[in-house]
Amino acid sequence: MRPLRPALLLALAALTVGCGGGPSYKAKFAPFTIDSTDFALPSGLRVVFQEDHTRPTVTVVSVVDVGSQGDPQGKEGIAHLVEHMCFRARHDGKTQVMDVIKGIGGAFNAYTAAERTVYITTAPKDALAGLLRIEALRMLDPVANIEDRILDIEREVVRNELRVRTETNIGNRIFQELESLLYPADHPRHRTGIGTHETLSSIGMDDVRAFTEAHYRPAKTTIVISGDFDRQQAGLLLQQAFPPALMTADGQPLPPGKKLELTQPKPRVVGDQPAVPEPTEALRRITGPVEEPTIVVGWLVPSAWRGKGTVMETAALFLGGYLGYTLRPRTGDVQSLTTGVGCGVDPGIDASLFYCVIGIAPGDIDLDDMLDKARSAPALMWQWGDSRAEFDRARAALVGRTLSELAYEQRVERVALHTHYLGRVDAYRAAFEDLEQLDVEDQRDFAYEHLTRDRMAALIVEPEEKKAGQGPAFDADATWSGAVFEGDTRLDAIYARMQPADIARAAVSPLGDDIERFELPNGLPVIIVRHPGAPLVRVSLMTHGGYQSTDPMGLVWWMRSRDDAPEATRFTGRRSRWSAEGYAIEFIEAPSPNLPDALAVMDIGVRTRRALDPGLRRGRAIAFEKAIEARRRERDPAYAVQEAATRALYREHPLGRVTLDGPAIEALTQADFQRHLEAHLAPANATLMVIGDIDLAEARAAVEARFGSWRAEAPGQRVVGLPPAPKPPEQRTVIFRARPEATQVALTLSCLVDGAPERSATRAVLSSALRDDLWYSLRENTGSSYSPSAYTDTAANGNAGLYIRATVQTDQAIRALSAILDRLGALGRGELKAAALRKAQWSVARRTRLQGRTPGELTSMLARMLRDGLDLDALRAYPQALAAVDPASIGEVLEPCAGHEVIGVVGPPSLAEALADVGAVQVLDAAQ
Repeated sequence: MRPLRPALLLALAALTVGCGGGPSYKAKFAPFTIDSTDFALPSGLRVVFQEDHTRPTVTVVSVVDVGSQGDPQGKEGIAHLVEHMCFRARHDGKTQVMDVIKGIGGAFNAYTAAERTVYITTAPKDALAGLLRIEALRMLDPVANIEDRILDIEREVVRNELRVRTETNIGNRIFQELESLLYPADHPRHRTGIGTHETLSSIGMDDVRAFTEAHYRPAKTTIVISGDFDRQQAGLLLQQAFPPALMTADGQPLPPGKKLELTQPKPRVVGDQPAVPEPTEALRRITGPVEEPTIVVGWLVPSAWRGKGTVMETAALFLGGYLGYTLRPRTGDVQSLTTGVGCGVDPGIDASLFYCVIGIAPGDIDLDDMLDKARSAPALMWQWGDSRAEFDRARAALVGRTLSELAYEQRVERVALHTHYLGRVDAYRAAFEDLEQLDVEDQRDFAYEHLTRDRMAALIVEPEEKKAGQGPAFDADATWSGAVFEGDTRLDAIYARMQPADIARAAVSPLGDDIERFELPNGLPVIIVRHPGAPLVRVSLMTHGGYQSTDPMGLVWWMRSRDDAPEATRFTGRRSRWSAEGYAIEFIEAPSPNLPDALAVMDIGVRTRRALDPGLRRGRAIAFEKAIEARRRERDPAYAVQEAATRALYREHPLGRVTLDGPAIEALTQADFQRHLEAHLAPANATLMVIGDIDLAEARAAVEARFGSWRAEAPGQRVVGLPPAPKPPEQRTVIFRARPEATQVALTLSCLVDGAPERSATRAVLSSALRDDLWYSLRENTGSSYSPSAYTDTAANGNAGLYIRATVQTDQAIRALSAILDRLGALGRGELKAAALRKAQWSVARRTRLQGRTPGELTSMLARMLRDGLDLDALRAYPQALAAVDPASIGEVLEPCAGHEVIGVVGPPSLAEALADVGAVQVLDAAQ
């Protein structure tokens, strides 16, 4: 087979997005080559291989040309249900696809949109042949060997997802309602995409098979494979994984001696732009599970796939910024009208959805007046200060977002969608060419033509009426069956035969040899890592002392209020500051040639920070906004329980603080702010990290030139962060908040665990084993929960907690909680079968190959290590530490947990009595 296209070169043109003295503030893009081999097969299947040696991994994205828009009438939700079922298929009659992917250490996800279903899998590079075989089998028989009972279970999983997205939360429902306003009644998008309980109940295996036979075919599929492999072997890999039925026009093997002739790619978006429907209803008011009102506005606009996508995305950023500015004033003297604004575009073949979601702040706010402001915004935003400067900011933000995708799985997905719909693999070259040509007039013309008052539909969501009574019934006397994850017996035998040496070989360190670590004369530690791949670099400054270790807690938010070199953000569009438990970090992400500029901007910031009056006002405004957010969250039952659980777990420890001290913040002065800056922004309390596709020697010289003299005479000292972990609570506690209207029970469990840095591998294996147990017992075996999770989280100075989350249908709540507690107890006693231990170790080991794939991921990993006082060699020693984990060490990590858990429950009032058998119950009422 021969490639149809040569290597794809992303010719990233230089975009001037700002100007100023000192740093150039001009984006300087290095050429970025993605070597591609493209197969357009006679069957209609499109397969693209992209060679990328950034990490020893491969990512496969498969796009199937059907989504919820293709659901038959009365069978709404079948496309989404089929997406779930594809992971349940047993192509060998024994092992589910999801277990195969887990077994090779892969991570998988999928989603169903209106016009497509997308499958995304990432795994270590040696799994490529297996991943390709999965893609082939999905087209040949997507639901192979699935029994009716599995369909029944997975239907319950989807029901619980439906409850999570539309009943327990409002998320998906607002878009379903908005599309029903914008599309006519006979249009498929007028109907619900996820289905209803009634339509899901009507779907049987015959319906599933008929749907997959009609749509899961080569002619409707595009597959993009990107990763660490030899592109010259692409043809051989394709022949080995894909049988003739998926490649030839008639599905028959080629006659001897005849070669397969590739075809000309055919785009799916063809012809003139169809007429965009007019809204069928201008305004709808509904109630839902929100604590404060939400306004959603939307327009149907032309297809984003027909040349207007960049214009739409920039307009969304522009409009979101304008609404945020006008509805959320930047001063603490004026009450914000909104808790947040977000605008976006959902691209479609015939029409795209342009939308804005506006959260309303607590208080007496006129919703009709707010809606009128939103209606007028597209016309008025061009009068907002210097519209060209605001357009430059929006375009710079889109440049930054697009650049960041180059180093993420989103890059492969974007290429797959671009190839699927337009027939071309040049997604990023096209995007940057559009950005280079984009002008403010394009935005204005687009808004005036399409974002008009008469074409807008609006949805106002107000809090649902709080119901009285006991809510849905559940079986309080039901006992858990005792089921624990056993997995496929054939796989269990393989795991049981594994030895510690196999685990150590499977794990890899994200750090290679291209690294420099040194200290400047002023005491500033510096880490420089060459991270090959996309031509990006991230400059990060980490400081010790996070948001909960400062006093008052809100003081740290002032770190985000500085007015240092604000114009500098324009050359990249990727600048952020945030704080975690025990440290704070700020970063600038830029094209690699912009490294000197990024260092200069960071340097300007650390040298010129002063407690200026505008910064003081902004700091108080941020604290004010956080106080509003806290009051809003307290009215949300789930948040209220979560915060009460945090206080119960940590008590007087700083990690138990969950709300800002408003009066204390108001009492702070400029001198307080300045002392905070002087203490935290000091060389001895910081570490500078430079990670990206850079030359180490050049980066070191640039760092020394810029930061060598920073506070040389006043290097400061390391800030004392969190105190050691507190003692566990004296007894198991249950915090309960009644929600009679709930159709699910929200369960959380938290407890303290051993947070010693050297126990990180043990905590990872513990989390992996628990996730498997919960997945099997709550989802895969019963369908009673959509997305149960378990993880450990660490903070500075040995603080660590175990956290379990699950939303469970009400009749399974007590059973689910019993299962969780039983399993925790068994693990705490060191009871873990050999196969389950090796499976958890193997999963963690293989996933180490998926970590540190981007400069951002590696920065976060290093920051946590530095916070914990670990040397970089700890990352290199991780494989051996992982191999040494045993059931006894897991029990030791869990020792502070058993019998001292804090359990949070939100559900029907009738549940409270049954919870008394679990632990001491604390009931929260709405006022709390």
